Amino acid sequence: MKVSPLRIVTDSLLNFVSGLGTSKDKNAFSSYTFTELSKQQLDAAYRGDWIARKAVDIPAADATREWRAWQADEKQIELIEATEKTFGIQRKVKGAIQRARLYGGGGLVLGVEVGQPEDELIVDQVRQGSLKYVHCVSRQDLTSGAINLNVLSPYYGQPEFYEVNTVDGRRTKVHPSRVVRFVGAPPLDISLVSDGWGDSIIQAVDDAIKNVGNTSGNIAAIVHESKIDVVRIPKLMESIGDADYRSKLTERLTLANTTKSTLNTLIMDKEEEWQRITASFTGLPDILKLYLLIVSGAVDIPATRFLGQSAVGLGATGEGDTRNYYDRIAAEQNNELSDDIVMLDEILIRTAIGSRDPAIHYQWNPLYQMDVTQAAEVSLKNAQAHKIDVDSGLIDQEVLRVARQNQLIESGFYPGLEAAIEDVGQTEVD
Repeated sequence: MKVSPLRIVTDSLLNFVSGLGTSKDKNAFSSYTFTELSKQQLDAAYRGDWIARKAVDIPAADATREWRAWQADEKQIELIEATEKTFGIQRKVKGAIQRARLYGGGGLVLGVEVGQPEDELIVDQVRQGSLKYVHCVSRQDLTSGAINLNVLSPYYGQPEFYEVNTVDGRRTKVHPSRVVRFVGAPPLDISLVSDGWGDSIIQAVDDAIKNVGNTSGNIAAIVHESKIDVVRIPKLMESIGDADYRSKLTERLTLANTTKSTLNTLIMDKEEEWQRITASFTGLPDILKLYLLIVSGAVDIPATRFLGQSAVGLGATGEGDTRNYYDRIAAEQNNELSDDIVMLDEILIRTAIGSRDPAIHYQWNPLYQMDVTQAAEVSLKNAQAHKIDVDSGLIDQEVLRVARQNQLIESGFYPGLEAAIEDVGQTEVD
């Protein structure tokens, strides 16, 4: 008996009976392809498709809407916050993130009166008032030079320089230290992107967005044809070639329809037949909802936020999904956004104050806002915990008093508390 050689399979599952993994399996011929969306397509998607627009705008808006709280001396905080408002930093950071998500790259061009635009910006040379402008741009506004492939350089993976158009039509080089970069979907291999930016977030979810549009359009088309009247006329095909017959047929059907509308009665010849066909919409809402949920998952935004719909199911509130989403945005703020704007912050602090106090820092304000009842419960528990700590005597009461004041000031439970404490203290001194 002849024994066939043993075939070892290491890359996929084969079943010669069912055809799984063999040439009979249709999935065996599936492969991934990549077709980059052009700027024109991305612009059309953002301007003409509400799903694409929301996919771009929502995370950018959520990441910047509550902004941040500076931790420093009161006067220093006032100067820094005033500088942020002067240059519209919160709005421009949001705009740069939107451009990064849509085009794969966005940025802020910093106009600092230190050296020339093509020179590397040394932050220690920035003085009070050095920052003159902050412009929000997309990757198309900056022509990238050769990519820095020196892994020992702080600008590894970025262009050696950018070029911008000036008013007189000339090209001016800008050093990458003067550009705050935001990348949409960065590739893991920097060689895949020639200009040092990334992919649009629309790129990976394009099919899901289009499937929703196609499904919604098909359902809308069905609505227009949800009711069709069918009239059977004897020997129609034999006579339709006669122009006089066609004219009389049109006149006859028009008259029948007019009579039906006027008398609510359809008058027909005895040999004619009339039938109304009505389309069924059973299951169509569920199909459309499924496609919308797929898009919601694709863009990583919960349906309660993305679609504005209430959570479904017994006892479902959607609070868990919302918290998870806000936790992810908060993680991106701390792990990505803070790193992206570190150069901007160093310049803001110096141009506002004139120097860099190492103690100055900030915290991102929480995205999840408690309602009145939740806030009252938290305040009550904090007060109870404070009383327990005071009664235990483990911590000096003066220390606990100062800590409790700071807790109340940061929570904002008593409006104007910090100023009131200072006024009372000043009065006692006087």
